[in-house]
Amino acid sequence: MNRRLRLNYFKAAAPTARYCAVIFVIAVLIFSGMLFYASHLLDEVSAAVGASPDHPVSLFVQGHLISMAMLVVGGFLLFLMTNLIVLMVIGERIGGPSIAIRAAIAQIKEGDYNIGRQLRPNDELHDIMNDLKDLAKTLGARERGNAK
Repeated sequence: MNRRLRLNYFKAAAPTARYCAVIFVIAVLIFSGMLFYASHLLDEVSAAVGASPDHPVSLFVQGHLISMAMLVVGGFLLFLMTNLIVLMVIGERIGGPSIAIRAAIAQIKEGDYNIGRQLRPNDELHDIMNDLKDLAKTLGARERGNAK
């Protein structure tokens, strides 16, 4: 990813960054609750199994409980990372075009109605950019008609 693309990504993805932050905070809260509950359950199981006279069975149960807890935690972290990546990709596909659209609007405000900006093929908001180009052509034609 080149420097300009990275800068555009971080400038334009403010809503996405906000969503990522909210998801991250919610995930941390859920993760903390899961860890607290898991540690509480493991303590209860350890106490119950510790009272058992069969030591190899208690080690077997504790080992499997810890493995299950690690699988749940790993699955949750994988889910969190996947969601954050998806949000970043969506933000890049919407954030990049929003920068181009803002630049086109600024160009129209300055009186330059020749918008040559193109969006990338995978970007969203193509309809809005095309409508903005049509608007610029119409305004340019009106201005040239009023100047005569």
